[in-house]
Amino acid sequence: NNNTPARATRMADVGAALGVPDRRFEYDEGVLCGPELDWYVFPVRQPRSRVCVTMDGFRNDLADLELEVFHNAPENNPENACMSSAQCDGGAECIQGFCQAPVSRSTTTFDAELVDLTKQVVGPRNGEYLIKVSRDGMAAAAPYRVSATVTPEDAMCPEDWQERGDPNNAEAQATPLGSGQIALCDAWICENESADWYSITVPAGEDRTVFIEFQSNVDGRLFLDYQGESPDPDDEFGGFRRSADPVGNAQCINIRGGVEDQEVLFRVFANLVRPDGDNRVDYSVRVVPTDLSGLAPGNPPAQYHEHQGECLTLGGGDLGTCPFENPFADGCWPLAILP
Repeated sequence: NNNTPARATRMADVGAALGVPDRRFEYDEGVLCGPELDWYVFPVRQPRSRVCVTMDGFRNDLADLELEVFHNAPENNPENACMSSAQCDGGAECIQGFCQAPVSRSTTTFDAELVDLTKQVVGPRNGEYLIKVSRDGMAAAAPYRVSATVTPEDAMCPEDWQERGDPNNAEAQATPLGSGQIALCDAWICENESADWYSITVPAGEDRTVFIEFQSNVDGRLFLDYQGESPDPDDEFGGFRRSADPVGNAQCINIRGGVEDQEVLFRVFANLVRPDGDNRVDYSVRVVPTDLSGLAPGNPPAQYHEHQGECLTLGGGDLGTCPFENPFADGCWPLAILP
């Protein structure tokens, strides 16, 4: 029973079989029943590593699972001493005899959760990290998968986990992500790399938000391009959108679904790589459902501001009203409309 930090299940090191031990850990047979907790543990050997934790495989409408990450080390503050988590306040847990708050948490209403600890957040705190999986409310048993990816600073900049053995730096080599909800944070752009390409399927009559996040001021700035079928055959640019916010830590594009399932492409590329010791820009990707009903070709672009999809929900800034003459560039979160 792994319902306390002291009984945490040690995650399998699946990276070892691929020649990269201590980089990838997984547990794919999780099941949460009722109000219980599940705990997992994995090592972070090197300081200033990026730590990416994701959880998927569940349906939020049936079981609202939540994800938290803790550092598995005593805090050594006598004021926070504890015998059990019942003595801790504010969401803290009793870990090695001291109440500790989570390093980060993910509690969205989507079918996947993601915690992306940048190397600035991890800092010198190597050692073991704990994953806590919980649920909101009582419902049927909820199966789930959880994974942790650890990426140390590396001047060589190896392939990321989305392109291992199958590079996605060209349109024809786009990594297929399917039609479901996506949460990944095991990807990066190398300094000498042109771009990462992905494809998704937008189901008929459904809408999607594509969101990427990065650390612009300390790691580098990324832009996001979209390519899909144009709703107007006479508009050669109608199937192209670009999110190029020059100051924030995110890019976001909303996609209004068409009358049939359609595959679209998006491209992540670096506008700026900062010299921080690892020759790469780390990023995360979310693809989630949204509701863009009421929008159609011909609507004034200024109205797009009123239908920002999930861009703000996922952490994007409020960019204000789009400039009428340029609805797909820097002034707002872009909207793509499929025929």
